[in-house]
Amino acid sequence: MLRSTLALTRRALLLLGWSCLCGCGGGSGSSGFGSAKDSSDRPSGGFGSALASPGDLNGDGRTELAVGIPGFDGKSEDQGAVDILFLQGDGSSESRFRIASRENGFSGDLDRFDSFGKGLAFLGDLDGDSVNDLAVGAPGDDDGKLRAGALWILLLSAEGSVKAHQKISAINGGFSGELDSKDEFGSSVAVVGDLDGDGFSEVAVGAPGDDDGGDGRGVVWLLSLNPNGSVRQTRKISSLEGGFIGPIENKDHFGGSLAALGDLDQDGVPDLAVGAPLDGEGGYASGAVWILFLKADGTVKAQQKINSAQGGLSTDIHGRDQFGAALKAIGDLNGDGVPELAVGAPGTDGKLERGALWVVFLERDGAASSSVKVQNGDPGLVDELGPLDRFGSAVSDLGDLDLDGLSDVAVGTDQVRSRGRNSGDVWFLFLREDGTLRSSRLMHSASRR
Repeated sequence: MLRSTLALTRRALLLLGWSCLCGCGGGSGSSGFGSAKDSSDRPSGGFGSALASPGDLNGDGRTELAVGIPGFDGKSEDQGAVDILFLQGDGSSESRFRIASRENGFSGDLDRFDSFGKGLAFLGDLDGDSVNDLAVGAPGDDDGKLRAGALWILLLSAEGSVKAHQKISAINGGFSGELDSKDEFGSSVAVVGDLDGDGFSEVAVGAPGDDDGGDGRGVVWLLSLNPNGSVRQTRKISSLEGGFIGPIENKDHFGGSLAALGDLDQDGVPDLAVGAPLDGEGGYASGAVWILFLKADGTVKAQQKINSAQGGLSTDIHGRDQFGAALKAIGDLNGDGVPELAVGAPGTDGKLERGALWVVFLERDGAASSSVKVQNGDPGLVDELGPLDRFGSAVSDLGDLDLDGLSDVAVGTDQVRSRGRNSGDVWFLFLREDGTLRSSRLMHSASRR
């Protein structure tokens, strides 16, 4: 049984450098871009920098959660790692499974500053063995050019180890697009759904540093995969290609986050949300989310921008908020048949950067009908958010973890600047039908002060 095979005692976890995996506190319980690849300028981050849930891997009736640690050192600095956590209904966990360089069957070559784990998405059963497979972004990878980026497709065994892998990059895996220096391909990943009706889901991969049309505007690549994880077809959405008319400005970092929306406009083709966290329409790096309505060929037929200036948000976004840094469709809270969208804004609170999460209620046309903002001081948060916590750096849907009939949400922080390397928190948020926070639980790394 996977759970018994992977189970670790709390004492063992503490020896491995973890604490508070059962939650902290009382009450309800306690997914930068620069110019040079060195220790002060890399796309890395701590525990909670990326999140993805596969559903129930081990058959215990509860969901699991993959947590990216792109700043994990492994054999060399910032190689990166992914932890898979086995959760209880309240968000606590006493077991994990780590995928890193030369660990648990993963034999791929990870180099210094690759930042493996910066982007995460579970792919479903790609190779037909009834086991969910995993896509992991490594945006710092230097295949072809400096920080061009890469995506690893990990085919998992029933025991949870990696039985095979396929690297996708400028020089590997059948990728036919062009990746340049500092594109940071693999910064975000989402499984869009089957666009062309061939029975296989397309995978969206963000390259927010891409210069298509202008410096750092960003692009989204749509990949059709073979069962072994290699690429069968490559398509691009940018300010110059794919039917997207934007506008995108320089340094917007379009593709910094991604979320599959299902068939929002009910035309038979799944749709996609794309974050542009450095969009400056509402102030410097205030951020934006683009809702893209797709055609079967992967091009964009229509779009809706959501930010402080348009799209129906009920609360203002401010400069430096980085609204859209993380995205995830979280299910239908209010029962109107349309999924809600969780949006991270880790720069919220000015220079303090405590961060925030928005729950955006979407209309079929992609605009927001209403929104709720969860931030420091919310009575449902079991603890305060600290300066530079950057709550909202990642977000994942957990399904109905507590079995109350409503979707629950995991939210990551990234406190590398405030708490040291590999530090970070994962918050488990239990929501009401109106998107407000009922209760929460906090899981954090041993680096927490």
